[in-house]
Amino acid sequence: MNTPALIMYLVTNLIVIGVTVYFFIKVLRTPPSEIPDVDEEGYPDAHGPKTFDAT
Repeated sequence: MNTPALIMYLVTNLIVIGVTVYFFIKVLRTPPSEIPDVDEEGYPDAHGPKTFDAT
């Protein structure tokens, strides 16, 4: 492998690894989303999820 090809190979691999690590760390540091509590009118209600039964 000649020198320019080796340089391009290394630079491309470093960029891909850097972007992957950046998004991996971003996902790990993102706080979890808040799950809303059960409200009076909303889902899930006492009878379970609403389903559409065709029978």
